[in-house]
Amino acid sequence: MLIPIRILVVYDGGFHNAANSCLGKGRYVDFDKFHSFLIENISNKILGSSASSISPFLNSPLLLVDKIWFEGPLSSRGDSRESFYVALRLSGIREIYSPYFGQSERGVTEKAVDVWVALETYETALTTQAHIVVLVTGDADFIPLVRKLKARGVLTVGIKWKNCSKAQLNERLEKELWYVIDMDENMDKFVVSSSK
Repeated sequence: MLIPIRILVVYDGGFHNAANSCLGKGRYVDFDKFHSFLIENISNKILGSSASSISPFLNSPLLLVDKIWFEGPLSSRGDSRESFYVALRLSGIREIYSPYFGQSERGVTEKAVDVWVALETYETALTTQAHIVVLVTGDADFIPLVRKLKARGVLTVGIKWKNCSKAQLNERLEKELWYVIDMDENMDKFVVSSSK
């Protein structure tokens, strides 16, 4: 019997929202289509890979074991995007909002969120026995997480928006990842327009 390849998808809400803002008015990432795209893309990468760490999985099905959305405290955003958060839930994405915040001259700010996200991601990767973690973030603060996952035999995948200056993948982080998915070249597979 084939063992399914277990995939964990981790969203940095701030990074995703920044990337979404670059898509243009009325356009957004459809989460269900994005998850289907991830499975197809990772499957193609595995089939085309000669890495020995991949060989046990060559004919295995892929399974999304968890999808997690991390974001700062709801009270810190001051926005009302109810339909967006409903879309998260309908796509089976588990929402976790940071308990860390403080005050600055610009209002409420997040504190130590990246460390917290890294710890939650690492723990979830271990408890779900994930083989692959997809990081929807560009922050170099996640390099230690990627290294720890790699030491446990977990492969990490990143995403790259070349045409969105607000959502860039840090070069140092990119070098640590198993591979990076070019979002701009594949937008037609998961970006949709609202019907308004």
